[in-house]
Amino acid sequence: MKRIVIIVCLAALSLGAQAQMVGATNRQQGGFGSSSSDPEYRPTGYMLHFEAAMPLALGVTYQLTPNVMVGGGIAYYPFEENYWGYYQSNYDGNWYDGRIEADGALPIYVQARLSTPRYRWSVFSDFKLGYNLGNIDHKMDLSVDIEEPCHIFFSMQVGVCYKRISLGAGFGWNPARVKYYHDHGYNYSSESYFCPSFSLSYDLPLTPILNAIL
Repeated sequence: MKRIVIIVCLAALSLGAQAQMVGATNRQQGGFGSSSSDPEYRPTGYMLHFEAAMPLALGVTYQLTPNVMVGGGIAYYPFEENYWGYYQSNYDGNWYDGRIEADGALPIYVQARLSTPRYRWSVFSDFKLGYNLGNIDHKMDLSVDIEEPCHIFFSMQVGVCYKRISLGAGFGWNPARVKYYHDHGYNYSSESYFCPSFSLSYDLPLTPILNAIL
């Protein structure tokens, strides 16, 4: 009986050792998913940030920690929301429904992105704050104007990341002060326009390039 127990134990130990050797060989050869080359958490360092669709953006960012990225750049939001129905204006005896549109937002911005730390899959929230270089004083009729355009621009997105590729959706926001003619005088109204945001982004690591150059 003791011999049988000893033989069984030796066989189990032998099988376990063989399984560990096979697993180590497969990991070295890239078997079983070959994900060992990916870091577990998001690497830190400088990156070149691209966005396509809405907005089109180009920036330089720095991954401070696996959770926090900061940076800055320039973006273009091609679509905007018209002002509708906020007021009616009376000009030359005619009534007009208030309508003003912007020509698109072109902000230079600073950026912060908060994300879960895992490298392969993560979720994020992204915030941009900047100065809008775009034209926001387009008039639809003679009775309506932008009295005090505000160039502050803010946007936010939420989305999902796979490695260095991100897919996000959100909005951009720009305030303005509307002046319109009403009953032989001018009235004022503080309004804002919103830009829809839906984009695919990619972060190109710059640290290896900088290390090679320097």
